[in-house]
Amino acid sequence: MGDTIVLAHAPLVGPSSWSFVAEILVDEGAEVLVPDLHQLARGQLARDFADALATVIHGHESVVLVGHSGAGPLLPLAVERARSASVRYVFVDAAVPPPGAPLPASQAFRAQLEALVEPDGLLPPWHTWWGPDGMTWLVPDEQRRAFVAADICRLPLAYFDAEIVAPTGWQDRPGGFVLLSETYRSFANTAVEFGWPVVEVMGTHLELVNDPDAVAAAIFSTISAA
Repeated sequence: MGDTIVLAHAPLVGPSSWSFVAEILVDEGAEVLVPDLHQLARGQLARDFADALATVIHGHESVVLVGHSGAGPLLPLAVERARSASVRYVFVDAAVPPPGAPLPASQAFRAQLEALVEPDGLLPPWHTWWGPDGMTWLVPDEQRRAFVAADICRLPLAYFDAEIVAPTGWQDRPGGFVLLSETYRSFANTAVEFGWPVVEVMGTHLELVNDPDAVAAAIFSTISAA
């Protein structure tokens, strides 16, 4: 293929969420990077994660930038800051930002986070937001669930206050979308409007952990069709 596939994890989880898919992609002969954006970022705000991702892709001749969940809005900004010449996008159950504008804010979600924030200004780990068993239905396998939960970091409430504005025209690059759950159906529809291929691997939002073979195949499929 000749591309470097960069798997960007959502800031609310860690790189282990991509580990199973990465192993399959490597076995298929792909060059794969799974950066730990928590370790690379200088801070814990969205722009810090975008800058960290930009440093990862900078200098690579041809990149397929794959983002899961909350990594989606960071992808176009990271590409702009990296000044990468050849980039294709794959959004995996991820938010797709509108060109030249931030994603619309949800006041209800913000109120939910305010109720969770702890005295130090940080939110508890994402997988605990719905109680001790809240992640069980997302990742039924106990060992995989524990593996993914181990590198989930706490984010500040301020992370969700900063507006990330995608550059105008960013969607003109080739791209694709892998849909894992109905929650992200509207973003898959946006991808269709962009003229991108959409592949469905329906399950939970963490199907990249539950069924990495299918998700890896879907990523390859969207890359080939883009």
